[in-house]
Amino acid sequence: MINPYAGVNWGSCEEIVSVSHQHLSHSMTGTYTPQKIFNDIYATGVRHFAISRYRPGIPTWPFDYDNNTFVYVANPFGSELPLEQLKQEYAFTVTMPNDVIGAPNAEHIYPLLYVNNVTKRWNGVHINAMGSLFESSTVPKPDTGYKDSGLDIGYTEAIDGMLNNLLYPEGGGVIINHMQFTEEHRKFNYDVPRFIADCLDYDPRVLGTDMIESGNQGRIEANRAWIDRILMTGRRCWIFCQDDWLTVEKRIGRGRNVLLIQPGLSRTEKQRACLKAYRDGAFYSRFGNSALQLGSVSYTGGVYSISAPNADGIRIVVDGVSTNYSGSTASQAIPADAVYVRAEAWIDKDDDPDWIYKESDIYKDILFTNPIMVNPVTYPYDPAYDKTTPEPEPDPDPETTKRRWLLWS
Repeated sequence: MINPYAGVNWGSCEEIVSVSHQHLSHSMTGTYTPQKIFNDIYATGVRHFAISRYRPGIPTWPFDYDNNTFVYVANPFGSELPLEQLKQEYAFTVTMPNDVIGAPNAEHIYPLLYVNNVTKRWNGVHINAMGSLFESSTVPKPDTGYKDSGLDIGYTEAIDGMLNNLLYPEGGGVIINHMQFTEEHRKFNYDVPRFIADCLDYDPRVLGTDMIESGNQGRIEANRAWIDRILMTGRRCWIFCQDDWLTVEKRIGRGRNVLLIQPGLSRTEKQRACLKAYRDGAFYSRFGNSALQLGSVSYTGGVYSISAPNADGIRIVVDGVSTNYSGSTASQAIPADAVYVRAEAWIDKDDDPDWIYKESDIYKDILFTNPIMVNPVTYPYDPAYDKTTPEPEPDPDPETTKRRWLLWS
């Protein structure tokens, strides 16, 4: 069994609200400064900042705890400015309160359809790694006009680079971002859950994927189904919510992860403990505007229990089958042969005009627990799909593949 909450003392743990993938360099309007964006995010309760940036050579890390500052070099979309000019013209010293905790954050984007502007590729990826000092960034993708620079490497090489450059060996890890972006794999018959599972198999420090980010909150139903498909194979997959770059009015601070750490730690000790919580799954993810919190999760004697103060409803999901409960607490017996159990809690939508949920238009705020893997399964990594090819090769054993990846027709 893998229970991410087994070591959490719910009565005394400290909750640290974290952003796992957050840019300060641009907004939808392009008018905010990094300091303005930082201040607005901080005002929502975020205290742990894993700041992302695309271009190598302009790291945000380290945070200067003595002076409560860090330097952020903005890199405008489409910028072709030389690196030194960017450092001179777009370097901002951001000031921060003394309760802010930082983390390095590597981000790697690889175009799904092009390599060196010509060759078709089907193993592109958009990933980030909290706690990693690796720098790779973005390779040019000509059909978008985006002209940033980065390393011409595939996803396994990027994962290796990220994991070989962790600040702490026991903390942090890789997140697969933007399932709607990853859906481009479908153009090559490369199923999204299959790709994410491929990454999870590659290294156990690949942690999971986003349930919601501010740019695709309308895809929760599809993302939920994809994550449950992955979990039903027995693979451990942590669940994240994040804002990324959508830092505009009424959206700042919607996507976040709440880390559960030991109380009474110093600032530098918290820095390490937060990354360890990400690695272990000792957190829950949340999306919305309200103060919905997770009170506790337990799995004892085959019974799964959850409390979420202020919640209007709870959903317990066992092997893809959902059971809804009204109120802020729920318990359910879990079959011994179940693969996993996870839960969601929500506050019902009201007449709040700020709410922008696009698809079901049901929830004002929703949280997701990480899954407890009752009967986890470990799969060896299959390198067959980590390659560049104009067209996907035929599967030599489609029935085995169908069982392994749950690719139902």
